[in-house]
Amino acid sequence: MKFGWFCLLISIHLVVCELDFDEGLKKACQTMGGVFKQRENPQAIRGDTCDLTYRMAYRDEVDAKEFCELYAPWRLNKVILKEENERKTVTCSVEATMTCKSGWQMMFGYCYQMPDKHSTYSKTDAEKLCQSRGGSIAFIRHRYIIGVWKRHFSSIGQIWVVASPTFDQHIKTTGTVDGTALALAFTGKHFDFSVFPNSLIRIDPKIKLQVLCEYQPPMTPAEVNYLGRRYSEIYYPSIPVDHGVLIRSASSYTSSYNQLDVCEKMLKSYLSSDVGVYIPDKKTLNAMAQRTLPLILHSRSSAIDVTENSKLDEVMCSSRDMKLKVALKSSVIQYYFLEEFKMSSTCQNMGSTGITHSSKSTPQLVPISDSRSLPIWCKLGTATRPKFTVPDGYSVFRRKNGQYVAHALIQEYVYQPEALSGCKARGAILSGMESMEEGAFLEKIALDAKLTKGKPEFGVWMGGRRRAECLGVVKGFEETGPCTRDRVYEWIDGSSHTFEAEFWKDEKDEKNPNRQNTRTLMLAFIYLKNASWADPNSNGYLDDCLPDWAQRPFFCQVNIHVEYENI
Repeated sequence: MKFGWFCLLISIHLVVCELDFDEGLKKACQTMGGVFKQRENPQAIRGDTCDLTYRMAYRDEVDAKEFCELYAPWRLNKVILKEENERKTVTCSVEATMTCKSGWQMMFGYCYQMPDKHSTYSKTDAEKLCQSRGGSIAFIRHRYIIGVWKRHFSSIGQIWVVASPTFDQHIKTTGTVDGTALALAFTGKHFDFSVFPNSLIRIDPKIKLQVLCEYQPPMTPAEVNYLGRRYSEIYYPSIPVDHGVLIRSASSYTSSYNQLDVCEKMLKSYLSSDVGVYIPDKKTLNAMAQRTLPLILHSRSSAIDVTENSKLDEVMCSSRDMKLKVALKSSVIQYYFLEEFKMSSTCQNMGSTGITHSSKSTPQLVPISDSRSLPIWCKLGTATRPKFTVPDGYSVFRRKNGQYVAHALIQEYVYQPEALSGCKARGAILSGMESMEEGAFLEKIALDAKLTKGKPEFGVWMGGRRRAECLGVVKGFEETGPCTRDRVYEWIDGSSHTFEAEFWKDEKDEKNPNRQNTRTLMLAFIYLKNASWADPNSNGYLDDCLPDWAQRPFFCQVNIHVEYENI
């Protein structure tokens, strides 16, 4: 028997692993004389397949389909009806998109097992037994499942089950041991009660019954592709891609600041966390050309923004080279630039990109206006994880916008200009911060270092400066206008553009920033909560100061290049 390379042998009797193929379908296929076609590899977008042929006197195709769902509980691709010499046959063409652990039986997307069919257990002991196998007590999801269980587990008598309240109307009373625990009596005769066969009952949890366990196997590219095909029956053709499928929204009213949110809501019915935005590349655009898609002018590619190399004049329209900025979900939103595509724009408001769909040419990316309301493409597929290298001495922080940065505390006491050059010599820049959470991260680095030289309450140099138009503003900042507390300073790190009023650590008698000077003012990071000059109720971190007022250590920052690999 072929096992996946990631199997883990727990004991002599229990192997915990997902197989490379579905064991139950292979056995059924061999028994029925069918041809079992195993998937090419665990990441293939088509699962194991087999055509199972039964002799059956069906009324119509609907009747035959219901038969297949009862007797062939895998993903049903099609039903083939034949009649020869007054004998009718039904062929159930099924696909096992997911796989179970060895010894478990796939049914309707879940894996089932009777771990000890010759023994009986109380409800509590049954739950513990299933948990020890990595599962839970079997759940009644629809009317077909009871007949499927009875057919595949020949020794089944009475089992503990779980069901939604919609099944309450079918519960029967025993008259002898009624209680709080739900059970299914395939055979009505038991030592403690007697009911009609196949009765759903609620009894004393101390009664001992057989146990049927279930668990939901991991999502696979084959299952994702199957769901995409079913989705296409209702909306638009899906596009199979590496480790997933692309699905187009039905509505054009999907304009959103965060199109990833749109994709997650649109694909909620798939019950999968592996939802992301569409990342355009030549391969997937060519794949789109193989599908008959609706002839529309544009279809917005999800979370793609056009970023200019140089700022355009607000009114003048001119040609500029553009970069494509992509928001990718991999447990966070990660922004990066697509180097594969070169675009040009003629006007500033062409700030997004769309996909042309034409019957005469391959789909292409084109600049579009941010105000356009268009359908979008989303990806449902295998999850990814970030992969990166951290320089020695640096600590990595993942910002809210998905960017990965690394900070290092340099314990050299210098004035601010030397701090700038010191970071530059290390291939870095003076650090910025995007959020209070990042401030807490820097605070911990400084506290862990236990700095003793100089005056710790003077803090650590950061990479911020007063904006040129805000030099000389009275009292340090304006209540309204272009130089408010959250706009009077700017970061020089080139990536963290966020600046919040809460970042400031206030003095005891006035709010920061409070310096007024014709020279460019800089920022210090105050990590001590008990600085003598500070308001003890102020939770911020930043203080404005002159670049040559005191010598301080400094924070350096490098932006981390992240690649993604499939989990």
